[in-house]
Amino acid sequence: MGSNCCKNVRVSGVSQPEPANVNNLEEQHKKSILSVTPPIPIEFDADKNHTQSNSTHPAQHPNSVDADNNDKIPTSLRVREASNENNLVNNHKFITSSQFPPIRRKKYNSKNEQQQSTHPVPLVLKKPVIEETHDRITSGRLPPLQKPMNVKNDATLVESVSGESYSESDDKVADHWRLMVVPDRADFYEEDRFFTSTPIPPSPEQSNSEKEHAETLNPLLRPVSNNIGSDDEHISAPLNLAQILRLQAALNWDEHCKPVPIPELKISPQHLYSITDKINVPSTIIRNIDDDNISDSSFDESTIYLSNTSVVSNDKKNTADELDIIHPEAFDEPFNVQRQHVIDNSSYRLIVEAWRPNSIEQLVDHIKNFSKNKPTIDRLWIVFYWIARNIEYDTVPYVGKKHVDKSAEAVFRTGKAIADGYANLFKHLCDSLDLTCEKVNGYSKAYIFDPCNKSSVPIDHTWNAVQINQHWFLIDLTCSAGYLDNNQVFKRELNSYYFLARPNEMIYHHFPTNERWQLLKKPVKMMQYMQMPKLWPKFFQLNLKLIIPSNIIHVDLVPRQSYALVVIQASRNISLTASFMLNEKEIDGGHRIIYDRQKRLYRCYFAPASIGVHIIRFLAKDDNIDNGSYNNVAEFEFDVRQMPLKPISFPKTWKSFSELNLEIAWPCNTHIIKMDHGDNHTEILIRAPSDVELASRLIVDNSIKIPGGHCTFLDRRKDVWRCMFAPHCDGLFEAYILAKRRLDPGSFAVAVRFKIKARRIPIPPLSYPKTWQLFHDLDLQVETPRNSAIVMWPEYGSYAQVCIKTPDDVRLMCCIEQNGIRIENGALTQFNSEKQHWQLFFAPEHIGKHKLLVFAHCSTPDGVISGMAVEFYLDVTQLRHSIKFPVIYTAFLTKKCRIYEPLNGILKRGAVVSLHCEIPNARQVDLTIDSKWIKTEGYRNSILKRQIIVGTREVIIYAKYDENTVYNELIKYTVQ
Repeated sequence: MGSNCCKNVRVSGVSQPEPANVNNLEEQHKKSILSVTPPIPIEFDADKNHTQSNSTHPAQHPNSVDADNNDKIPTSLRVREASNENNLVNNHKFITSSQFPPIRRKKYNSKNEQQQSTHPVPLVLKKPVIEETHDRITSGRLPPLQKPMNVKNDATLVESVSGESYSESDDKVADHWRLMVVPDRADFYEEDRFFTSTPIPPSPEQSNSEKEHAETLNPLLRPVSNNIGSDDEHISAPLNLAQILRLQAALNWDEHCKPVPIPELKISPQHLYSITDKINVPSTIIRNIDDDNISDSSFDESTIYLSNTSVVSNDKKNTADELDIIHPEAFDEPFNVQRQHVIDNSSYRLIVEAWRPNSIEQLVDHIKNFSKNKPTIDRLWIVFYWIARNIEYDTVPYVGKKHVDKSAEAVFRTGKAIADGYANLFKHLCDSLDLTCEKVNGYSKAYIFDPCNKSSVPIDHTWNAVQINQHWFLIDLTCSAGYLDNNQVFKRELNSYYFLARPNEMIYHHFPTNERWQLLKKPVKMMQYMQMPKLWPKFFQLNLKLIIPSNIIHVDLVPRQSYALVVIQASRNISLTASFMLNEKEIDGGHRIIYDRQKRLYRCYFAPASIGVHIIRFLAKDDNIDNGSYNNVAEFEFDVRQMPLKPISFPKTWKSFSELNLEIAWPCNTHIIKMDHGDNHTEILIRAPSDVELASRLIVDNSIKIPGGHCTFLDRRKDVWRCMFAPHCDGLFEAYILAKRRLDPGSFAVAVRFKIKARRIPIPPLSYPKTWQLFHDLDLQVETPRNSAIVMWPEYGSYAQVCIKTPDDVRLMCCIEQNGIRIENGALTQFNSEKQHWQLFFAPEHIGKHKLLVFAHCSTPDGVISGMAVEFYLDVTQLRHSIKFPVIYTAFLTKKCRIYEPLNGILKRGAVVSLHCEIPNARQVDLTIDSKWIKTEGYRNSILKRQIIVGTREVIIYAKYDENTVYNELIKYTVQ
């Protein structure tokens, strides 16, 4: 706009200059230089209410108007990589019971043998106008265990260049896990000796009937009382693990952590899979996850500092460190390379898939002929692959509890099997090929659990062990062949993870009855196995590492805080998301995930909204894989027996939030903002690096964007982004904040989402016009229309008006568009010296919806600031007479001139017309009619007022401001 200097004419010859052109204002903006004041650190008082009052529209004062902060911000949302997290678990059946036994949080007093509650007291936070109750939304249930989730990437929602609405993926994930419910018993705290003389119950598949299996179990599972360490078993409770550890912390830890012998016990089914206590370490031993040298200012002082939390540290040896393979050299690099090469060998697959054997003997001949002189690992893979491709899981005995023939011949003939059948066929083929193979019986967490089975004993399982070069390896064909969907229909899907899987990983989900087949240096006992977290194969395939909790399925509140913490190490190409559920319903605002790129740690915070056994499930995917899907990787249990004194909740964040180093300055410790005191708007304050810009959206009903419902801009004085939201009615809204790097040509990605509960919204509601950052940098203020993004159309008028107040060194221009087409001479900008504001007139040609665009220009010692400032909306319902405004030139704006009459820029030929204009501080004002100079008259005290007879072509008004003989064009009328 600054380059639109007017052309000058001399008295000797009047030329026809080009008018001020608003069509290339954007080009001028691109070439302009933006000068801003240095940022000043923000100071927030946690006691101050940051929700806004009724009386002040943010657009009426500096740094407080609305709309998007960048003219490149598109207008719709879509899913970029993954859907809203609630949709991850939507509309699918999830099977679970109360999981592991609820553990009572007790502190044992050895002096008086009384148990006292030891709940930590969280910080008391000040949250004015912030709702402290946490509504929960219901999500669906998770589908089967091994089924991958096809999502577009949960990490981000993205802005689309076109369209007014966004959609979120309906893709789902999950599993069929089901665990046991057992009462808390403290008497079995010595897990290392717990199973020294207790036999593991046999597999039902080894029994001829359910009755025979039950009769075999009963003698092994008879309940026995064992109140060790109590003089009176009817009065005093035995010490549980947590109590003993607390006592050890008060004494000498090394001296008192040695096992204390206890009698060999018979146990009941409920104790067979019991867990002692979640708190497996002394609470006095703490450490920080972060280095003390690294500061974190993510929250206000009244906020819990999530990334610098004191967390319980496990002083005992980590279970993962104890899971050493008995022959680690078996999994050396050459073996791993060979294994992967065999799995990836496409020629093997094509040949095996072409076989159509009519008998098991013919199949053996095919394998012998093809695998002749091939290494053992290749021969095993050929057998493995044929079974996985041709034998499907038999759902009839699974659902109907029917016993079927599990022999190798029967499995080959029917093409169906359950776990025992898969193992039998694999062993039979291996024996026929002189490959060393054994069957392994046991239990599996990674196996499918029966939703109809009400017992507390997990479904038994069978797999195989094979020998290669004097080393044993594990194979599970049942889990490799596929999975059952929600309708209990088998879906074939090869999972090569279970081909020669690592024993120290298999032990997390496969527990053999014979500890020999654990293939570990130090075998794991059943008690320890049931305490270990549920880790899916994908956890290991993505090279994830569990940091907190220390290899135990239970998590607990961080001492003196209102949340639990899980820390997982992952490389930067891994995206991690989570679900936090109670009674199969997602806890709204219950969790937050932050990724530390420097330390490559995911810090995952979980804040309960009520008591009960909560399930925490993690899903992950590799971002380097195109169209990758999220898969289950880990699951934990969070048993809340007593709520913290000051519950908190978290807004939902995406990976971009932590990647772009965003910080929430306000509100703190909540995901929902309450508006119920007649407020017409609220705001969220975000700190961001200088190379990051933000945008926002206000959504209702999960998809409907509220026009004029948001405004986002950078407050340079306080160096904070102000994200303002104005609900248009009562109800529950979602406030999305999007972010991207300034130089990134891509779209904005969703970073964080809050919810807004609005009540008693004033009528008419406030709405924001769309603004750009320049609007706020230049301290522009909208005076008309007030509190609205929509300009009112006068019933009998020919044009609408917008009034904006600016600093003295800022000038404005405007234009009007309909359907993306700019209306020529449809807008007029002039300065009203009486009210000291700019008047912007807009004259549509037709009825319908229009955009009213306002540009700003300011010259500073450091350069020119110029570009889009604000956009309004105009809906013309009726138009009796359309007009065209006169053409104005640059000097008209720089000298702050004004037209009183005529505002219609088209004059009738031969008509007598009164000219009335304000032309401040001109030395001389003249005009031409059809390029002929008219004698000067009627200009006094900066006012031109005279009558003329219109000619046949045009009327142009000029002004001279100095002694030179140069005139500046101001206004041009055309003649019809």
